Amino acid sequence: DYDLLPPPFNSFFSETTMEEAEEEYELSLAYQIERTMYGVASVLGFFAALYTICKFRRCYKKNLDVAARLISYKISLSVADALILFVCAPIQLVWITTFWWYGGGILCRVYKFTVTFAFYLTGNMQVLIAFDRLITMTHLNEVRAKGATDYNTRFFLFLAWILAFLASLPQLFIFKLVFHNGEAPQCTSIWNEYAVRYEKEHDRLVETLGYEEDNATVCH
Repeated sequence: DYDLLPPPFNSFFSETTMEEAEEEYELSLAYQIERTMYGVASVLGFFAALYTICKFRRCYKKNLDVAARLISYKISLSVADALILFVCAPIQLVWITTFWWYGGGILCRVYKFTVTFAFYLTGNMQVLIAFDRLITMTHLNEVRAKGATDYNTRFFLFLAWILAFLASLPQLFIFKLVFHNGEAPQCTSIWNEYAVRYEKEHDRLVETLGYEEDNATVCH
C-alpha cells in the first residue's frame, strides 16, 4: 500500500487553514523517528551514490562479459534506489512535517507512480541479479557468444523495466488531490476518499437519529 499519509488523515479533514493546521498538527514520536530516518537516508544516500558511481566507472573498464552484464543490472538497481532516496524520502519528509500536499493534482499522480515504479523496479532487478548469478554458477564451463549475451542482457533489462512500468500505471488513476472543506490538500487514493466520505455520512446519520430521538423523548 503506497498511500503514505500521516496518522491524523481521517480525523484532520475539517475547516482548517494553513496556520491552524500547523498549530493543531503534532507529530507522534513514531513519525518524528520516521521523519529523521528519511532525512538521514537522503544524506547518506547522496554519499553512497557518489561511491557507487566511482565504483561503476572503475569496474566498467574491465573487459569481462559477465562482469559487464552484472554492472548493467546494478546500474538499473541504483537508478531505482536513487528514486527512493532522492524523490520519495525528501517529499515524504516534507509531507509528514507539514501535513500539506504542495504539488497539486498532476504531481500527486506522478509522485505516486514514481515511488511505486521505483519499488517494483528494485524488486525486479534483485530477482534478475539473483537469476543471473544462478545461471552463471551453473554454466561456469560454457563460453557464450558476446552478441547473444548482449541480446539477453538487453532483453531482460527491458522486461524488468516494462513490468515495473505497467504495474505502476494504476497509480496515475487511483490517486488524486483532495480538498476537504476547501482546505488541507492531500494526495490520497480514491478508496481513502470514499472511506472518509462514508465515515462522515455515517456520523451525520447517527447525529440526525440522535437528534430525532431526543425530540421524540421531549414530546412524550
